[in-house]
Amino acid sequence: MLRIWLHIAFGIVTFLLLTQCDTDPNADIQDIELEIDFSRADSVMWEASAALQENPDMAPMEVYDKFLIHEKGFLGEWVDVRRFLPPNLQNTPKADTFIARTLVPILADSNLFMLLDTVRKVFPYDYPFKERITPALKRLVKYIPDVQIPAYRTHVNGFVAHGDMRQVDQIVFLPVPDSPGYFTFGLHYFLGKNLPYYPANIPQYQKNRFSEEYLEVLMVESIANGMVPEVSPSQQPTLLDRIIHAGIKQYFVQQILPNTPDTLCLKYTEKQLYWADLYEARIYKELMDDLFDTNFMAHRDYIMDKPYTTSLAQESAPRLGEYLGWKIVSNYMDRHSEVTLDELIETTDYEMIFREARYKPVPK
Repeated sequence: MLRIWLHIAFGIVTFLLLTQCDTDPNADIQDIELEIDFSRADSVMWEASAALQENPDMAPMEVYDKFLIHEKGFLGEWVDVRRFLPPNLQNTPKADTFIARTLVPILADSNLFMLLDTVRKVFPYDYPFKERITPALKRLVKYIPDVQIPAYRTHVNGFVAHGDMRQVDQIVFLPVPDSPGYFTFGLHYFLGKNLPYYPANIPQYQKNRFSEEYLEVLMVESIANGMVPEVSPSQQPTLLDRIIHAGIKQYFVQQILPNTPDTLCLKYTEKQLYWADLYEARIYKELMDDLFDTNFMAHRDYIMDKPYTTSLAQESAPRLGEYLGWKIVSNYMDRHSEVTLDELIETTDYEMIFREARYKPVPK
């Protein structure tokens, strides 16, 4: 009888352990050790700015030495010391003086302090940034062991005057010679989609991404943009080239963030994803005859970021080329389990991927 109970007890323990493994979304990376250099540079900026509001006559070097010097490396790259100082002065007190004289007048501005204070309320100092980004970076190391992980920082800047999305510093990578560089989140562009201070001429569909739920997605998307070779316009890329290229990047994002909803990874609403899934076969059929066309202007509606595909209904999903590319690349990888993610992102033979994916969506 005792033996029977021991077998039962062992079975229960085993079941619980297996169940726990099955429900742990990060079970595949729990053994990966990774030290991430992360700090809240926006916090030291807030401290310096708060001190300047109380004592605006503080000397720039006094503010720098008291609050900013510990982030010298990052702040030096952020204000672009290497652009304004010759190499022989970039690691000297001249660089400290340059950073102080550049930053302190900005931090003294009461409007910037209000923005820094707003960020501090939305993202308190104990906000779990590091805990949020660690699983994605561990999974990146899992798939691409030789990848160099940059240092991670946060910053706060003013808003761009004219709402040009190319100038929005929501996500910034600062390359540094002989170093993995710095990756920094502009937290003033993660304060929620309804913040009234964003530039008015940024479309609402883009403001919808100015939310903390997009932290990991935009980070990994930026990593993908840096790792996946660009399609060169000089090579007259076809529509197929553009679709598969976008699909590789989207597949990369979803592999690094496997527990993130497709809606977030694709930057779709639930209705848009439903629409894309419903009309997948019809969209593909419409584009079939034009896959090898090199006239980008004729098909940019399916590639460019818009609130919806303007040649279709307002309920349609945008960036349908990216959506189809993701589906095609997913088919290809399902059929070629021997291909690693590292190998996929280096592949530029887009016709081969399309051919071997054997993608044939079924009408719903």
